[in-house]
Amino acid sequence: MAQFLRTRATWNAPSSGGTALFTYYWGLAVGTPSDVMTEAAARVHAFWDSFKSFMPNTGTVIIDNFGDEVDETDGAIVGQAVGSAVANVNGTAGGDILPYQTQGLIRLSTSNFVTGRRVKGRQYIPQPNEVYNAGGVPTAPYLAGLQTAADLLGTVISTAAPQQIWHRPNGGLAGHAYDITSRAVSPSWAVLKSRRA
Repeated sequence: MAQFLRTRATWNAPSSGGTALFTYYWGLAVGTPSDVMTEAAARVHAFWDSFKSFMPNTGTVIIDNFGDEVDETDGAIVGQAVGSAVANVNGTAGGDILPYQTQGLIRLSTSNFVTGRRVKGRQYIPQPNEVYNAGGVPTAPYLAGLQTAADLLGTVISTAAPQQIWHRPNGGLAGHAYDITSRAVSPSWAVLKSRRA
């Protein structure tokens, strides 16, 4: 029974009506679950800290230092891990915010295929400021900043735990977690229509 670690962070911007939940998956083959949790929290912190100048100063990213150990085949929680705590990250960008449905997008890819399709994932980035919009698309500085931040999710700090995508059980096939091999920022704004925890 293979397992992965599920961790979370929350964007909280009550004055601008913005909240968002970010879920991350991490391989547990290297180090203890506590080591992986510490690494995951540190990388997620590095991501948001790198990108904070593009996030509204009305909000804060709260990064959990605990996560669930999950059976990849059926999604059952089989344990929990606690790691070292990291500081919250406050956005620092001033100015007006684009409509909430307008979001940045990081495309996550693996080298694995299920039923003939490559396993992929996405991370949406809420509440971009209007100053980073040019003719209906993100500005070059926004895209470059988001790509730099995204790459930090794959940059080892102390434990070489891979960030993963979980292909959920579906159509009689067991679930499986696959290592992310690339992160690419979309050159267009994305619209988040729904989300799953």
